[in-house]
Amino acid sequence: MANQSEGNKYDMLRRTRELLESESSAEFLTADVSKLIHDLRVHQIELEMQNEELRRAQMELEESRNKYADLYDFAPVGYFTLNKKTLILEANLTGAALLGIERNHLRNKRFTHYIAKEDQDAFYFYRKQLVETSSPQSRELKMLKDDGTLFHAELKGIAVFNSAGELSQYRLAVLDITQRKQGEIILQENLVQLSKRKRYESIISTITQSIHRSIDLKEVMENAVKALSESIEDTDFVSIYMVEEQEAVLKAYEGYPDQYVQRAGRIPYGTGTTWKTIIEGKTRYVPDVDQDTVMGTAGREAGIKSYLSIPIHFQGNTIGVLNIVFLSKSAFDEEELKLLETVAKQIEIAINNAHQAELLRVSREDYRQLFEDMPVGIYRTTPDGRILMANPALVQMLGYSSFDELSSQNLEDEKAIIRYSRSRFKENLEAKGQVRGLESVWTRNDGTIMHVRENARAIRAEDGTVLYYEGTIEDITERKESEELLNEKLIQLDKKNRYETIFSSITRSVHSSINLQEVLENAVDAMIKNIKDVDNVYISLVEGKELILKAYRGYPTWFIEQVRKIPYPEGATWNTIIEGKPRYIEDVDKEAVEDPTIKKTETKSYLSMPIGMKGETIGAININSFEKNAFDEEELKLLEIVAQQIEIAIDNARQAEALKKANEELEQRVEERTKELAVAIENLKKEIAWHKWAEDMLRASEERYRVLYDENPSMYFTVNKDGKILSVNQFGAERLGFSTHELIGQSVLNIIHETDRKEALNKIRHCFEEQGKFIHWEFRKVHKNGSLMWVRESARAVQNIDGSVVALIVSEDISERKRIEDALRRHSEVLDLANDTILIRDIEDKIIYWNQGAEWTYGWTKEEAIGRNVHDLLQTKFPESLEKIREKLYKDEYWEGEVIHIKRDDTQITVSSRWTLQPATEENPTVILEINNDITERKQSEEKLRQQKELYEAILKAQSDVGECFFIIEDDRIIYA
Repeated sequence: MANQSEGNKYDMLRRTRELLESESSAEFLTADVSKLIHDLRVHQIELEMQNEELRRAQMELEESRNKYADLYDFAPVGYFTLNKKTLILEANLTGAALLGIERNHLRNKRFTHYIAKEDQDAFYFYRKQLVETSSPQSRELKMLKDDGTLFHAELKGIAVFNSAGELSQYRLAVLDITQRKQGEIILQENLVQLSKRKRYESIISTITQSIHRSIDLKEVMENAVKALSESIEDTDFVSIYMVEEQEAVLKAYEGYPDQYVQRAGRIPYGTGTTWKTIIEGKTRYVPDVDQDTVMGTAGREAGIKSYLSIPIHFQGNTIGVLNIVFLSKSAFDEEELKLLETVAKQIEIAINNAHQAELLRVSREDYRQLFEDMPVGIYRTTPDGRILMANPALVQMLGYSSFDELSSQNLEDEKAIIRYSRSRFKENLEAKGQVRGLESVWTRNDGTIMHVRENARAIRAEDGTVLYYEGTIEDITERKESEELLNEKLIQLDKKNRYETIFSSITRSVHSSINLQEVLENAVDAMIKNIKDVDNVYISLVEGKELILKAYRGYPTWFIEQVRKIPYPEGATWNTIIEGKPRYIEDVDKEAVEDPTIKKTETKSYLSMPIGMKGETIGAININSFEKNAFDEEELKLLEIVAQQIEIAIDNARQAEALKKANEELEQRVEERTKELAVAIENLKKEIAWHKWAEDMLRASEERYRVLYDENPSMYFTVNKDGKILSVNQFGAERLGFSTHELIGQSVLNIIHETDRKEALNKIRHCFEEQGKFIHWEFRKVHKNGSLMWVRESARAVQNIDGSVVALIVSEDISERKRIEDALRRHSEVLDLANDTILIRDIEDKIIYWNQGAEWTYGWTKEEAIGRNVHDLLQTKFPESLEKIREKLYKDEYWEGEVIHIKRDDTQITVSSRWTLQPATEENPTVILEINNDITERKQSEEKLRQQKELYEAILKAQSDVGECFFIIEDDRIIYA
């Protein structure tokens, strides 16, 4: 019609042109022409409308082309256009993705390159079939991706011919049917297993519910064997054995005759099938006992023909065995063995949970007993000083009759128990979180003092505020007294060595010359160098009515000028000479001083010692110090002895001068000088007698120190910088099983445990590097019989008389303290041995214990979890309201159920949760023990089985309704049918 209309239009145009050319204008303007013009205008409008329709159709065609291009590229099927030599001319995006290569890299590649080698012939015949039939054909082949990965594909194609009837192209649609192929295989297998799985699920559910009803170990095992016996068809005997030392003990059983129970109730180590499973730690299935060499006579006489023996593990060790026994051969197929292993795993979990609960109960009792019997004090106090908890040891230690009496005290009261700054103690706790090894003085109930060592930590609420402080108190009064006694002894020994050195040095110095001035100079020089806290010293001798300065050290020039000549009887020195006895001023600021010049020299204490000779005071030694109370009684005695030596030296010097003068005047004064020599000889005799007396006194003093050294109840060692033992006291040698002769000359490292020797040598070297400082350490010493002894040693390096440096070491046996510390640590770590999540919370759901299993499961560390609200921390989702759960818990003292928790990494897990209420006692508040077992994988498996079940039921229903069906299944869902 459209073509005919176009023809009419062109015909009218032609006739109009002819009329215009052949006739005059007058004739043209007829009625027919006017009509023709009108018709032309009408057709012009129609043509314009048709042009608009053509433009609109062209736009729609363009949109349609784009749409179909998208449909082509993103179709779920790969499309390929091949030339007759199978070169790829064109492919859509799905096809390129199917082959694992970019589309622009596919062009002009042979399609046969992507056909598996074993299907090359099949693809050749498929192409031949397309050409011969000239109709669409399908074929399933194995193809290769670009990276060599094999996949199953369904090809649907057609051959395209040109106008000459020659083959020009192949057009193929390729669908990946790998999952379908796998699904077909799995479908057949699953359909066969579906009914069996339903039965297995029911068995697993029944047994699981039965064994998880309780956490009592005996009840769990009895429920397990009963549920197995009732749920597994044709099961004859079921038993559970648990290892107890060197025996496997029958704990629960069903079906066994009494005679077997009596004979096999306790099986010794290594005997029979049960022990073989325990030792190997893996499942054993024997389908025919006649072929088994392990089973004992009791089992054979009971008629057992086949059996399954499954180990029960706990923390990596085999602790028992589950035995399932039949009186027929080959009782189990592979699927039933898997079922029984699954059931056994649930039983193992239930037994482990019960075992953990039993360990927890025992551990809790041990902890309570440990708390009661611990020889150190344990306490808990509030920041405001109230005592919340104290163990019997602390109550007894502080001399109170009961905890109630002790708790009436408040630690904030300065007159109460503690004698240190409580506010400073709290500042340290809140800043650092803990205090370790704080040594302080406490007051007992009877008013006596007690030295303690304290460890404490702050327990905080979720918002960070301090709830209370808890810590331990160790009575170290005896140790402190021993240390003080030891320090006194060391000081005495040090003083003795120092005094002997000073005495020897000054004596050698003053007696090194017989020149009077040299004697005096040597005397002041030796005193300034050898006597501690001596800052200034000078010696003045009487000459007529004046006191003449003879030798000095340390004074300023102005002072020397003032004391160079002092007329009789001015100043403090003349008072000393006149009185003839020592004068010691401990503090010049507090006591009246005759000589005001002393204060100008910044002297704080001074000693003025008279120098006597033949009953006459001939001078004085003045010793000044810039320290108050510079000299104690023993040092004053030493200075008196030194003064006596100076007196002797001066006397000797004067005698020498007199002797010299006598020699010069010998001829003139023989008789007079003879008398003087007699006097001198007499004085020498006195000096010799005095020396002998001094030696006897020193020998007696040395003997007293030796007895004190040997009989002291501490171990004393003197070693050189190489660690060689120079001396050891009798007690120390006997304590280690040696004699002193056996130890002296040995290396001290020989009596130190080999693993501590390197550190010990470093400590000794450090001691010599820090000469004069006390160094402390703790090591193990080795007794002669090989036993070990923990010791705490204090050491200081000092200079010996001969100038060598030695280390004085005092050892204290702390083996008992170490044993107590080890016991406390072991008991506190018992709960961390559990693999399951175990936590303890108070009635406000605040976590007070968090084991390592909880750290592993949830990702929160013990420090982060303790004190937090457990439901806020884990974002708990309950199967019912928390109020109802609490009602059940407080009614039955037990609740069990499944809850959802959120871990630290925001992943969600499902746990089987068991709560046990521990009612309050006089010593302990009410707490809730919670044991959680992650069952997320089990729940996911159950959900997957449920989905598979629904899927297969849908497939079965579809097959029964329709007959033959085609399904595409992805992730256990039907996505195409």
